[in-house]
Amino acid sequence: MKWTSKLLSLLLIFLPLAAAGLIHFAPQAQVVKDAGGKAAEAEKAGNWSIAVTNLQTILAWEGWRADALEQLGRAEFELKQYEAAASAFEKARSARELSFDNIERLGLAYMQIGRAGDAQELWRAISLSAPTDFDFLMETASKQREIGDMVGAVNTLLNAYHLRESDIEVNYLLGVQLAVTEPQNAVKFLTVSSTAGGSREAVSKELLSEIENSEETDLLRSLRVGQILSNAGEWDLAARSFDEVVNTSPQNGFAWALLGEALQHSGGSGFEELQKALSLDPKSDMVNALMALYYRRQNKSEMAIDYLKKAIAANPKEAAWQIELGNTYAEAGNLQAALDAYSEATKVEPEDPTTWQALASFCLSRNIEISPTGIDAARKALSLDPKNPELLDLMGVGLLINDDPDSAERFFSQAVELAPENATYHLHYGQLYIQKGDCPRASAELKEAITLAQNDTRISSNAERLLNGYCAGY
Repeated sequence: MKWTSKLLSLLLIFLPLAAAGLIHFAPQAQVVKDAGGKAAEAEKAGNWSIAVTNLQTILAWEGWRADALEQLGRAEFELKQYEAAASAFEKARSARELSFDNIERLGLAYMQIGRAGDAQELWRAISLSAPTDFDFLMETASKQREIGDMVGAVNTLLNAYHLRESDIEVNYLLGVQLAVTEPQNAVKFLTVSSTAGGSREAVSKELLSEIENSEETDLLRSLRVGQILSNAGEWDLAARSFDEVVNTSPQNGFAWALLGEALQHSGGSGFEELQKALSLDPKSDMVNALMALYYRRQNKSEMAIDYLKKAIAANPKEAAWQIELGNTYAEAGNLQAALDAYSEATKVEPEDPTTWQALASFCLSRNIEISPTGIDAARKALSLDPKNPELLDLMGVGLLINDDPDSAERFFSQAVELAPENATYHLHYGQLYIQKGDCPRASAELKEAITLAQNDTRISSNAERLLNGYCAGY
């Protein structure tokens, strides 16, 4: 009886407290639930301000929730509130690891608020946490490279390499990055990627040849490696290679100019480096031409033209400067001067198909002297390089514009046969069939162009416009 009495006493004490708790917690649960629903809807709609408000409501009641903190970090990031995003992500990460997308956002937020060191530490730590996830490691290495952490990127790529030693991409990435800092160690990776086919193979073979046929202490090796990487579009690595040259040989104006050009393609200005190059080598055609390119990108055509004229005066036998002069005149709206410059390029190097291609492309795209100048130039370029699909396509365009679709078809078909993955050629082929009134074949070519265009919205939008405008329903 005593135990029963004691139990009844306890129930009398705690039941009111439990009831009070229910009265308190029921509205809390509903508020949190409602806020969660509103936050989810706002995220789907991309209304990040509303998402932030509702996530903050959730956290006011349940501040321990890592999922809500991670969502808040994402929302603040989308609003470009990088300090708040970093704070929310850090709190979430103290309880659990973030998704890869949000790790990426945290790293980018760090970069935006001047915490590059934290971004670097984040990526390095993350790369160690997924030793068996190849794709994750490759993504992480990419982000490390983006923030300039080449040491971290190489180490992460090595982790990925140990998972798939025959993978072409990881071998290529290791090869090109080590070619700048540790050329001899790059050889084994470039040897694998040199079997890749396409541009990867060509770049790998060029780098291998340079490394194997030059002395390790040869300063010109770094210069040539940088040029190979520039041609491959690996501008950040090229900049590092050229930087090594100017640090060792600060009086090398050519290297300073190449560094300036590489920096422009990898997020820098490059202007100071180009000025330095001009001060060291003011009569160099390359230095003047690269300064011209700088001003052209700044939409300062007159200054660009002045420097191109200096480049031509320094080296009148270089047709590339005449072509660049033509490009710059064309952008400035001086079409006659542009035509003269392109024509001059063909006189400087009459056996180089690119000079005739530049003249033909200008005439056809600007509707100037299409016949005979443009078509004759396209025909001459093709005679010098008859298996070039780009020139076959150009010839087809010229004939199509000149109202000769039957002849144009012959050249378009050859271009598509030689380069079936090129969306532009299929677009032009589709335009031909529209002109001939053959919608079934036009539709097939235009749809193929859309499929192959991928991220090239210019081609895909043009193909869709033609398809909907002339062959809807096919």
